[in-house]
Amino acid sequence: MIDTIKIYTMINKSTYDKVYNNSILKTSYNKKDGQIYYEIVNDKLEGSYSSSLSVRVGSGAKYKFINMYYIEIEGSFHKIMLGYNSHNGFYNLVEIVQYLIGAVEYAYNIKLPKLKSWFLQRIDIAICFDLLSNKKVCKYINNLSLCTYPRRNIKHYQDESIYCTGTSTTLKIYNKLLEFKKHDMKKLFNTNFNIDNYLKEIDGFIRFECEIKKKKLQDIYNKKYIRVRNINYKDLRKVWSDEFM
Repeated sequence: MIDTIKIYTMINKSTYDKVYNNSILKTSYNKKDGQIYYEIVNDKLEGSYSSSLSVRVGSGAKYKFINMYYIEIEGSFHKIMLGYNSHNGFYNLVEIVQYLIGAVEYAYNIKLPKLKSWFLQRIDIAICFDLLSNKKVCKYINNLSLCTYPRRNIKHYQDESIYCTGTSTTLKIYNKLLEFKKHDMKKLFNTNFNIDNYLKEIDGFIRFECEIKKKKLQDIYNKKYIRVRNINYKDLRKVWSDEFM
């Protein structure tokens, strides 16, 4: 399933000014039940666990847009819609991007370019497996700390996660229950979200996440600029399989 994505496109000075001059924290909500799940921030996301939507603008020179500006949108549609990203995920990138574009247009009262003009910078593909108990999840993760990965450093956090960072992809294996308690649970207090039931449901969940970066996308599609509409989910799923294998 698709989690965090980062997309960008070219904008004119008028749109740039509207976003730049309104670079304040904006709270948004899930239209389904009216509960607040995420915020729009004008900075990088805290991490893959973030439920915020990042909106950044700047000089088009960053992407070689001549005499123009850029806008970047980064966030997890999964978390925005459901409040969690462990399961019941989404697989249609075009629909995800169209929603995020619409959310930003609404927040800043602007009109952004059509889908054909948007490019993909980064995308996370994740799958959760159920080991039935958190004790088994902890044991699995701690056993993996003994493994090696050619030309990559492995970071191990006791009971919690394994990180393998790289220039083209980053692999993350983590304890979904502990991650949720650490980063997400407090955000869902005083909402309609049934935290107790959810904790029971994900007790044995272990998440395998592959962050696919621009360099890898360029290798897959043999293009410098990767248009969102040209992305095939099967290609991304194959990267996930190859990298974890």
